[in-house]
Amino acid sequence: MSTLPPPPPPDLQRLALLDLAQRARGGLALHLALWLLIGVFSGLAGRSPLLFWLTGMTFGANMVVRWWTESHLPDRSSTDLPLARASFVGLLLANPLVWGLACAAERARPSGTQAGDWIWFTLTGVAASGGISLSIDPLVRRLYAALAVLPPSLVMLLFPHGDRGFHLVAVLLFLLYVRHSSRVVHTDYWSAACARAELEQRARELELMSCTDTLTQVANRLHFDRRLAQEWARARRERTPVALMMIDVDHFKRVNDEFGHAFGDTCLQEIARALRAALTRPGDLLARYGGEEFVVMLPGTDNEGAMLVAERLHAAVAALTLHVATRSAPLAVPVACSIGVFVAGNPAAGSPASALEHADEALYQAKHLGRNRVVMLAGTA
Repeated sequence: MSTLPPPPPPDLQRLALLDLAQRARGGLALHLALWLLIGVFSGLAGRSPLLFWLTGMTFGANMVVRWWTESHLPDRSSTDLPLARASFVGLLLANPLVWGLACAAERARPSGTQAGDWIWFTLTGVAASGGISLSIDPLVRRLYAALAVLPPSLVMLLFPHGDRGFHLVAVLLFLLYVRHSSRVVHTDYWSAACARAELEQRARELELMSCTDTLTQVANRLHFDRRLAQEWARARRERTPVALMMIDVDHFKRVNDEFGHAFGDTCLQEIARALRAALTRPGDLLARYGGEEFVVMLPGTDNEGAMLVAERLHAAVAALTLHVATRSAPLAVPVACSIGVFVAGNPAAGSPASALEHADEALYQAKHLGRNRVVMLAGTA
């Protein structure tokens, strides 16, 4: 038993809806223009003014509403995609239906008219072009051509004039042709769209991998250096401070030597998780700087704010108690860290490299004073 393919993700459906609107934009005023030409040159406007003006007003109203809907489509599709699609597709399908009804009204006359032939000729062109070029939407693909040709075909069944059999066979072949051609367009579009989405997803994953430390899943040093350069340039323009912290896990070599590198990796992962949870602002950045060292950047943070965050980070690590399996029972292993803090109050007077050196110097002082503490190095650059 065959199963239906899963529906495309919402972001891909939204992109398809916007593509559909762009494809349909060329025919926004075309229906009204063609109808006016038919009405004037075939004599329909003088012979059947009610049909002419009613149909023309319908095309005009649809054009105005479509223009308004299309101008708001990007925003509406972001908030309510099903409603945005239903309203826009409904407006698209209204035009072939109006063509079909107008043609049916002319075909219902006892004797054929030149206007009826002109409408039928235009209708088939509209049905074929719209049914194929707009077939990226499955509902449009199924209904666009059918809504145009079925009303006059039904009239041919109810009020037979001329060779009814030839007309119906021709309509059937026409619908089969549009159905086949639209399937090719529909399949090609969605194959390309899905392939493009997959490539973009892989590119995002590769970009994420390139800026993420594989062990701790926080930013790596390369990503930190890039972000620091960006934030430093912005802080220089806006004249705002940038706080930097160097964090070192105390006695980590002894942890590796006594309990093994596997436990050491677990220790780094848990410490990174605790540090990341202690940072509350979206713009704050935590990165693994190398080995057991982490670095934190706090844009727009002064001395007081930096010390508050540093103390919170220090307490988050101190609250950790990891357990390592031994032959007798799990052994609790406390962890601690030393943190050096430096706030560049005037980024224009220094550089990212010098600020990191000052933060590293503050870390050295924290270690020299006995570790497991926070030290801030005074300075403005």
